[in-house]
Amino acid sequence: MMLFTIVMIFISFCLLLYNYLMRSSRMEQLTTNIPSLKRWPIIGSVLEFMAISDCLQTLCRFTDEHGPIFSFWAGNKLLIVLSGLNEIQTILTNNTLLTKSEFYDFMKPWIGTGLITSSGEEWHRQRKILAPAFQFKILQRFIVNFSSNTNTLVHTLKNEVGKPGFDITEYISCCSLNIIFETAMGVKINVQLEEKKTNEILHAVTNAIEFLFKRVLRPWLHPNLFFKFSSIGKNFYQSIDKIHNFVEEVIHTRRKFKVKNKTEDENNESVLGLKKPSPLLDLLIDYNMTDEEIKSQVNTFMAAGYDTVATTINFTIYCLMKYPETQDKVIEELNEIFGDSDRPATNDDLKNMKYLECVIKESMRLYPPVTVIGRKMTDDFQLSSDYVLPKGSTALLFIYKLHRDPKVYPDPEIFNPDRFLPEVAKLRNPYAFCPFSAGPRDCIGQKFAMLEMKAVISAILRNFKILPPDDCPDIVLVMEVMLKSLSGVYVRLENR
Repeated sequence: MMLFTIVMIFISFCLLLYNYLMRSSRMEQLTTNIPSLKRWPIIGSVLEFMAISDCLQTLCRFTDEHGPIFSFWAGNKLLIVLSGLNEIQTILTNNTLLTKSEFYDFMKPWIGTGLITSSGEEWHRQRKILAPAFQFKILQRFIVNFSSNTNTLVHTLKNEVGKPGFDITEYISCCSLNIIFETAMGVKINVQLEEKKTNEILHAVTNAIEFLFKRVLRPWLHPNLFFKFSSIGKNFYQSIDKIHNFVEEVIHTRRKFKVKNKTEDENNESVLGLKKPSPLLDLLIDYNMTDEEIKSQVNTFMAAGYDTVATTINFTIYCLMKYPETQDKVIEELNEIFGDSDRPATNDDLKNMKYLECVIKESMRLYPPVTVIGRKMTDDFQLSSDYVLPKGSTALLFIYKLHRDPKVYPDPEIFNPDRFLPEVAKLRNPYAFCPFSAGPRDCIGQKFAMLEMKAVISAILRNFKILPPDDCPDIVLVMEVMLKSLSGVYVRLENR
């Protein structure tokens, strides 16, 4: 066994070296006019990004030094970073550049070839199948799920009222994960903060995301063989095994309910807590997809919809805490909608939260959950008269830096929700704001996400004043799979 492993490692190394030399020579010839970071043999430029906590700052620094386009190597992969509006718009609007970067392939053991990782005709087919599940009239059915989970969130947050400060991120993560499971699969898992240490699903999802990003930053773990035998790889596969087992059981249970044509209500729940029909899961079953295909789509929705929404809610709460005048304006809007009533928010209420939507969008401008979008060049691509992106390279669209470009957003570091008032936003290039991506491969769930974010944030604001904590750390931004605050998001709450 040991000899076989050594031989396989040696063969993989030789293939990696050969591939590296052949590909890199041609790519270098086509990109001589693109500023490039220092490159070391085999590993490329990854030494610049070894500290995960500094990756975002490092990318920003190199963008400031080299301008809106520069390149670096991660092993044998050429990555070209684009942060200018024209360059990003050119990529996102091109109907032939729909293939995600090779790094998305690292997600396939978890989410298979779902909507995120598929390409070509397969992606078009999946998009067509899933589109009806995200029509607005379907999304309205989820309002009741939002309401029940925000009630639970408010109840648990009351335990923190009067404390000098606490990290709210765990509460938001639990609420967001609950909502995803209920709306995607019809399963109520009842994740509560006090149960987090014993909740395997929450741990498995968060760990899988963490291990994915660690793999991206380590070129020696890019080959599947090396990754599987590494400690990071073993932990990753353990996490996704737990997720897969849970999802498979849900699918099996749902199929049984549909075949037997049972009516679902609170008195007829399964051990998994199967609730009202889930449009996404039911749609996939009705299309006669295999369990493996359904599992891919459900896991895709979970991976894409849980952490992005939780991250945005956390940063929006941070902004509301930091800018009390903005919080007051949102409260005025909520008072106009609800008055003195404590009734749950309806679909019309959420639609009328127009200023809150501006606040959320401005938070997403400053703190986009997905800081970088990757596109693989399947052929040589003429980006402009000056630059060619060679076949096999990856364009990294640096959304974080685009959103802070002073040519696009005057005084970009200032938090100003008025940038997204309709009369202001219509004067701006629509591709200047793309936290949900844009163009043909924009996020299919962005309307769902906005509804959920409004529901959660408005519920918190209707019950609590969000105040600065006493002597607690400020946010420390770190780029993982999602933008995060390494230090958490500390706030202080008072009853409203």
